[in-house]
Amino acid sequence: MISEQLKIYKRTKDFAVRLLEITKNLDKFTRGVVGTDMMQITMRELIARIVRVNKQKSIEKRIEELDEFIINLETVKAYLRVLSDAREISLNNMAELSSFTDDIGKQATGWKKYLNDTLKNGKKEFTENELNNEIPSGYIK
Repeated sequence: MISEQLKIYKRTKDFAVRLLEITKNLDKFTRGVVGTDMMQITMRELIARIVRVNKQKSIEKRIEELDEFIINLETVKAYLRVLSDAREISLNNMAELSSFTDDIGKQATGWKKYLNDTLKNGKKEFTENELNNEIPSGYIK
């Protein structure tokens, strides 16, 4: 399965689109200081990292990439809380964006748990055919 077909990729892309729409409405200073950084993290560190995780054969490297993904997701969530506390985004927008980030976080955590379980079972790498498999649904709540 190519990265663009993964549920976590689709949800993260949808989050990026909605975040872009909301950051367009921030005042110039806030958009320049916070909005730009959030968008760069979302595009470069979240969307691009999903592609990197999905292309790795090494399960350990996939786990490392997912750890970085989760850290960057938490960073974006912290930015959103600051914007919400400063009343730069509405409560409705914050709730909508939080729904995205919570769902993405659950998917990333489930993916990581699946990889850890696979590693514990003695598998170190995926074959070419296994690289594009979807995360088993039992791992994502």
